[in-house]
Amino acid sequence: MADWPLFPASRPAQVRSIPDFLARVKVLPKDGLGSFEQSLRGTKIMFFGNTAVAFGVCENLKNKATVQRGIETFSLVKEDRDWQIAAQA
Repeated sequence: MADWPLFPASRPAQVRSIPDFLARVKVLPKDGLGSFEQSLRGTKIMFFGNTAVAFGVCENLKNKATVQRGIETFSLVKEDRDWQIAAQA
């Protein structure tokens, strides 16, 4: 897991190591992000044998004032009886 690439939502999309990703997240409160809440508004999951794609429609509330909506996607792989996240965007 330590070698997994992470891509923050900032643009342009650039791969980050886990330590670099965490360092960026730690400065967000200093950059004006005082609070962040995320609510799930809907889902759709499509199965293809031992793989699946899951979509989640989310509503984000930043600093208890700014509302943003977006879609998160998960690529899933079934190993034995458990579903594992292979990728998230």
